[in-house]
Amino acid sequence: MFASEWRQAEDATFATTIDPESKRLLSTVIQMSVTLGSLCDTTTGYQVYHNTIHTRDQIKKRIFHTTAVTLNDAIKYRPCFGGGNVFRYKTDNSSTEQILIGASFYRMPEIRFIVEPKVVVQEIFGRGVHKISAAFVDEELWFDKSCLGLVLKRDLRPARWVVQAFLDAVTAVLNSEMATWFLLLSSDKSYGTGDFARITKADLSAIPIPKSVATILQLGEKDKKAYEALAKSIPHMASGCSDSGVFVPEASEGLCIAAAANAIREIESSRKGAAKGHATLSEESECIQLWLDKLIWLQQGVSEADVAAIRMRISESVG
Repeated sequence: MFASEWRQAEDATFATTIDPESKRLLSTVIQMSVTLGSLCDTTTGYQVYHNTIHTRDQIKKRIFHTTAVTLNDAIKYRPCFGGGNVFRYKTDNSSTEQILIGASFYRMPEIRFIVEPKVVVQEIFGRGVHKISAAFVDEELWFDKSCLGLVLKRDLRPARWVVQAFLDAVTAVLNSEMATWFLLLSSDKSYGTGDFARITKADLSAIPIPKSVATILQLGEKDKKAYEALAKSIPHMASGCSDSGVFVPEASEGLCIAAAANAIREIESSRKGAAKGHATLSEESECIQLWLDKLIWLQQGVSEADVAAIRMRISESVG
């Protein structure tokens, strides 16, 4: 029986339940949100080799990969990029291995996922409190099947700065406490558990996004200066991250989320050396992230008391 069949078979599945309190909070969050899948298309990355189109020897030798690319052949190759290169808010593009882009790939996503501004997500669950590692990428990127990628839906064509602001905000939501909590409650557990659990396209598409983030897509060039000014004030607004309250300029919640994510991305991208873990942030970034988490919870109608209970459950779930 194929996996797609046993997932639908009554004698091969079992029911799971969510406690009433979590169910209540899920309902609140969903009502205050839109799904990521309503605004973005999602894909898994490319897969090069498969025994249906390649020989055992070709797969063993990985004939379309190399670490020695000549100047004449450079245009035919791209750096390898996988889930191990995705961190929270940043990517590591230091791979010395290259992939032949003209190769006979077993599976290849649509080219728009490669060339358009995107968010890339590590497919494997994180081991710590934060289960998702996501980063915004504004350049051509050939990512393999250990990553998921998302881009704006075809019919959405806002100004370029709006695309970046929106995808920055999406990155913030994916890297937030809320997304981890939602994923732990509602993700498709049939795709592995523990350190081998995977995030699926369906999981990603179902994640709730604050409605304020969706409204970013309605902005135009006239709003750009206001956003840039807001971005400069984010470190100041987040400096009181240990306090219980969250100050946000009126009617700017979505842009605040985007600007805060942009600030973290710049901080993390400038850090020297590799992070200790995919979910690890610098102290300065962690301060902004804490402020972001509070803002995202607030936008989705979850009280501070409920957040405290959720944090305890998340901590218990990861030991």
